[in-house]
Amino acid sequence: MKRLGTSASVAVSALLLAGFSAQAEEKVAVHYNDLNLTSSADAATLLKRFEAASEHVCGGRPMVGNLHAQGIHDACVKEAMDHAVASIHAPLVASLYNKEPVPYRLAGR
Repeated sequence: MKRLGTSASVAVSALLLAGFSAQAEEKVAVHYNDLNLTSSADAATLLKRFEAASEHVCGGRPMVGNLHAQGIHDACVKEAMDHAVASIHAPLVASLYNKEPVPYRLAGR
């Protein structure tokens, strides 16, 4: 199976606090039609793509020492990642993201 669902991409979006006064939404498409989401390696690859897209839509990492901005950024990335993982309905991706033990099957004869 190359992809799950009807779409080969998912939008990673976040509400950004523009100047901490107005909200703006930014979206980035993350393509995964080249991945087999029943493979641990490909599921991990998709999570890396989601993380990069989340960092992008959340404005990148703030300067070291600005704890308030880091807290806002981290919450933004978590929200974007949560939404992206939930939107694709891929159990292995969700399991890896939530750091749950991945069930395995022994090969049959």
